This record gives sequence, structure tokens and C-alpha cells, in this order.
Amino acid sequence: MNTDICNIYRKICLKNKISPNEFIVSCLHNASIYGEFNLKSTTVTEHSCLLIAETFKYEPTINILNLSDCILPPNGLKTFLNLVNFLTNLKILNLKGNRIGSDLTICISNILSNNTNITELRLDWNNIGDSVDTFSQLCHSLMSNTVLNTLILANNNLCQTCGFHLAKMLNVNKCLKNIDLSWNCIGETGAELLMKSLKNNEILLELNIQGNSVSIDISTMIAEQLKQNKSNKIKQKEIQVRNLSLLEHVASVDKNYQAQFNILNDQYNNRINELQSKLQLFQLKNQEQKQELEELKKNSLKDKENYTLISNQVKKMESEALFNKQNLNSLIKKISNEIPNSDMENLNNSEDSDKIFYIISKIKKNCIIEVLQEKKKCQQLVENLLKLTNELKTLKEEWQHFKSSTELNIKDYSDELIAIKKLLITNMYHRNISNKISNEINMNNLIRQQEEINTYDKQTNVLLLLNTKIKTLHKEKTDLEIKLAEAETHSVEATETIRVLQNNLMLAKDELIKLNKTQLYNIAAQTTSAQLNTDALTKEIDILKADLVEKDIQSKLSKIEIDKIKINHKTELINLENKFQSKYQAFKEKR
Repeated sequence: MNTDICNIYRKICLKNKISPNEFIVSCLHNASIYGEFNLKSTTVTEHSCLLIAETFKYEPTINILNLSDCILPPNGLKTFLNLVNFLTNLKILNLKGNRIGSDLTICISNILSNNTNITELRLDWNNIGDSVDTFSQLCHSLMSNTVLNTLILANNNLCQTCGFHLAKMLNVNKCLKNIDLSWNCIGETGAELLMKSLKNNEILLELNIQGNSVSIDISTMIAEQLKQNKSNKIKQKEIQVRNLSLLEHVASVDKNYQAQFNILNDQYNNRINELQSKLQLFQLKNQEQKQELEELKKNSLKDKENYTLISNQVKKMESEALFNKQNLNSLIKKISNEIPNSDMENLNNSEDSDKIFYIISKIKKNCIIEVLQEKKKCQQLVENLLKLTNELKTLKEEWQHFKSSTELNIKDYSDELIAIKKLLITNMYHRNISNKISNEINMNNLIRQQEEINTYDKQTNVLLLLNTKIKTLHKEKTDLEIKLAEAETHSVEATETIRVLQNNLMLAKDELIKLNKTQLYNIAAQTTSAQLNTDALTKEIDILKADLVEKDIQSKLSKIEIDKIKINHKTELINLENKFQSKYQAFKEKR
């Protein structure tokens, strides 16, 4: 880029058939590197100013434009001032020692009214205070400026009225922090007005009024007011820092609450998932236990059926055994009845009887053994039934214990869920409160900003109305002055006509005296006509005198009206200033 801007300058010089200035090329090179175009104490022609302006239109990237002590020609300085509107990155404009008059101050005021980037303006060692009207336009443009921080107006022939305009500007401007008015002619009244304006301006931090024939008391009062402004600014910074810290604290608290809420939410979700998994396991276990219980019930029913079948079989066996016993007893009785005692003895000795008894005893033994076996089987079945009943009881107890334990676990988990829900609700409540607090803080800041903007707009509207009224009063003043000048010119013309007529009368009297006595009749006739003429002339002179008196009266009346208008103008200005101060104080108190 540093070679581009130099090449652009060389191309423009070749187009205009001029050899490029190597000093300007070096300055452009430094400007492309460091962002400062420095032509301090160098003589530059009007044509070279045009060439530099054309080059910067292609590359408007400089931050500082230093034209101090160049004593540029007016048209060349105008080209630079027109260039400033294209330099969007320009921050510092140094126009020291360039004999800036009324025309160039109007250009500077136009730049300041449309300025959005210049923060420092140096206008010292110029002639800006020679025209009060142009200086008032400069102050008016500074009223609407919201970017400029430092303004240097040292050695500019500023008078007391300039001090009045500066004081008006300071009542409205809220961005200037440093003003240098040293070695001017502001005087006591201008310094007093500036001191009064500082009461309504809390942003100005430095005001240099050295060499303005100002008393020590006023200078000390101004210094005290500036100290107070500095302390107020420090307090404002502290308040801003506190507000920022509070906002950061609220944001951190909100973040912590959100993090805690997220952690609790995750814990809650994890706990719910765990509980759901446990519930699913319990449900599966319950289903398995229900199936086992059903199987046990089925087995118990089968065992009952088997028991009933076995008991029926035992009863049958017992009945059969009793029937067999009865049959045996009947057989024995029959045999005993059939065989006599003598024969019984013989039978006893005989083998057949032994056989029969042996058979009968074996049958008895077998029956007894079978009966005992059946009894043992019945006892075993009874014991098995008792064991099964005991097992069923134990299973029922275990199932009830498991049921009670699961119910207790479910209650515990439900209590935990309720506690987690309560924690979530409290966290949500705290989060809502923090959001409400942050929203209220933001809303209060927005309301304050809107109120400040509204008050600023109202003040600007009031100031615009005041400016329009002042302009109309200035126009009325100029119209009255024109009328006075016209009346004075008419009075001068009337006095000149009277003098001419008096000279004519003197000449006519001299001519009458010179006439000969021989021509008395003619002279008498001529005298009569002359007398008539003189009477007519005297009448005309009287009429002119009356006109002059009327014009004098009109001029006096117009002067009285002008004095009244001036008095009304002053009273309106005082009232408007009082209203503005009261509104500004109210705005200040609100703020």
C-alpha cells in the first residue's frame, strides 16, 4: 500500500505534466506506513494541494493530518478542508498558524457539524476571532458535534462575545474534554460566563484561560469546577465499574445457577433412569416370583391330589387288610370250630397243621408287614405334606418381605424424586429471579438511556427554537438598522436641500441689492415676484423643516422601538437561558 499511494501521486503528476515533489512523495510514504501526513512548516502551492487531495481521494487511510505553520493559500486550505470529508479514518486535524479567517471558519464549522471521526482539532495562531458571526456559527456546529474531545483556540483574537458564544456551546456540548483559550481577549465577563456554563457541564476536564486578563478569583473558581468535574468523572467511572462488576456477578451467578441446574437436571435424569432400570428389574423379579408361586401352587395342588389319592389307597388297603383279617379270623374260627380238641392236638402234632399254622402265621406276618409299610408310607406322605406346607409358608413370608422391601424402596425413590423436583423448582425459581433481576437492570438502563435521549432531543429542539428566535431577532435588528440608515440618508438629503435653498435666497438678496435705483419699478415688480417666490420658498422650507421634524421623531421612535426590541431580546434570552438551566438541572437531577 505504501508504494501504491506514491505511484498514484506520480501518475496524477504525469497526467498534469508536472514533475512530482520528492518531499511530498516521502511524506506520502510515511503517511502510508505510520498513518500521519505531516507537512509541518513547509510551503505548499495551491496546485500541489490539489494534487495531494486527489491522491488521498484514492487512498483515504490516514489518521493524522498535520498542516501546522504552513501558511497555506486560502484556496489550497479549502481543498484540504474539502478533503477532510473523504478521510473517514481521520482522528487529529492540525491547522495551526494558517491565517484562517471568516470564510475558512465557515468551512470548518460545516466539517464539525457533519463530523463523525475527528477527535482533536488544533486551530491556534489563527484569526478566527476577527468575525464574531462566523465564530458563533463555529460554536453552533460544536453544539451538535458528539465526537470532538480536544479543541485548541489559543492566539485567535477571541473577544468577550466569543466567550459568550463559547459558554452557550458548553451548556449544550457533552463531548469536549479539553479546551485551550490561552492568550486571547475573553476578559472577566467572558470568563464569568464560562464559569457559569461549567456548572451545567460535567464533562469538560481542562480549560486553559491563561493570558486573557482574568482575575485570580475567577480562574480559581474555574479550576475548582474542573476539579469537581474530574472527581465526578472518576465517580462515574467507579459507578460504571461497579455496574459492570454487578452485571458480571449477575451473569456469573446466572451461569452458576444454570450449571447447577444442568448438573441437577443431569443427576435427576440419571437417577430417574437408574430408578426406571431398578423398577424394571423389580418387575422382572416379581414376574419370576409370581411364576414360581404359580408353579408352587400347581405343585401343591398336584401334591394335594396325590395325597388324596394315597390316602384313598391307604384307606382301601386298610379296608382290604381289615377284610382279610376278618376273613382269616373267620377261617380260623371255622377251622377251630370244625376241628375238635382231640383232633386239634393231633393236628398240632401233624405236619399239615404245622403247615396251616405256618401259612396262617406267614399270612399274618405278611399282612402285618404290609400294613406297617403302608403306615410308614402314609407317615412319609404326611411328613412330606407338612414340609411342603412349611415351605409354602416360608415362601409366602419371603414374598411378603420382598413386597414390603420393594414398597419401601419405591417410597424412598419417590421421596428422592420429590426432593429432586423441589430442588429443580427452587433452582428454576432462583434462575427466574436472576433473569428478572438482569432484565430489570437492562430495562432500567434502557429506560435511563431513552430518558437521556429524550431529554437531549428536547434540549436540542429547545436550542433549535432558541436559535431560530435569535436569528429572527437578528433579522429584525438588521431591518431596523437599515430603516435607520435610510431615515438618516433622507434627513441628510433634506438638510442639503435646505442649505441649497438658503444659498439661493442669499444670492437672490445680493442680486436685488445690486440692481440700480433707476429700475425701481421693474425692481419693485421683480421684488414683489421675488417676495412671492421667497414666500413660496419659505413655505417649502417650513414644509421641509416639518418633514425633517417628523423624520426626526420617526427616527427617535424607531430608536426607542429598537431599544425596546433589544430589551425584549435580552429579557427573552435571559428567560430562555434560565429555562434551559432549570431544565438542564432537572435533567441532571433525574440523571
